Amino acid sequence: MSSTSSVINSWADLASLIGACADGIWIFRGESDTSYMLKPKAGRVGNYRGAARKPDYDPTHERNAPKLLKRQARPYLAHTPSTDLEWLAIAQHHGMSTRLLDWTESMLVATYFATAPAASASVLTRSANHYVDSSRLAELRALRSTKWDCVRLIRLLEELNVAAANDCYMSIAMLVRSITDHVPPIFGKKNFAEVAENYSGGSSFRKSMNHLNSSLRNIADAHLHMQIRRAEVLPSATQVDFRADLDVLLEEVGRLVRDAG
Repeated sequence: MSSTSSVINSWADLASLIGACADGIWIFRGESDTSYMLKPKAGRVGNYRGAARKPDYDPTHERNAPKLLKRQARPYLAHTPSTDLEWLAIAQHHGMSTRLLDWTESMLVATYFATAPAASASVLTRSANHYVDSSRLAELRALRSTKWDCVRLIRLLEELNVAAANDCYMSIAMLVRSITDHVPPIFGKKNFAEVAENYSGGSSFRKSMNHLNSSLRNIADAHLHMQIRRAEVLPSATQVDFRADLDVLLEEVGRLVRDAG
């Protein structure tokens, strides 16, 4: 195995590196300090910088912590995990020390974690900056299906959270629209308008989908196709806040993918 290092000084440098790694065989992890070891939280014990916890490793605690999580977390979860791996994914994304280590197929997501200030490097535990709730994202990551490949959907959701954490409001509108354009086949529909109008998901579900189909699409179209003007007005966080409706959509996506097997 060989290794190389590159210094990134600009967006152009990053774009060049992204292009060099565009063959689809790479996974990435963003670390804010090159001295950090590639160890999951359960193995980061001691007083060194980057340690997840100070006490010595206790196998009894590692066995009991997930049991406690299962007893206490159920009322707060939109979906009850069906496997131990799903439970570990939920635990990981809520800050519990597990043997899992977060990776991403997106260099942009990894870059965000590598460059975020040390005090806020882990946005997974800062729900205030989430557009997609961490538990919902963990639920979708844990899905296993022979009919639907959710890799692109999960990448879109990850990049949506990065955009939200950095106040990139035009990107948020475009990404949410991309997500609504991506998922209709899961509902057996050709496009999202059919999902909003014809899917039998109950009146509350249809109300949320109609909101996404009308208001979201109009806002996203405005930012996608607006030509330069003499005077501009930029979008606000309120204008692109479709989090509740998107979560309703993702909840149903998760249920349908699980049922499809």
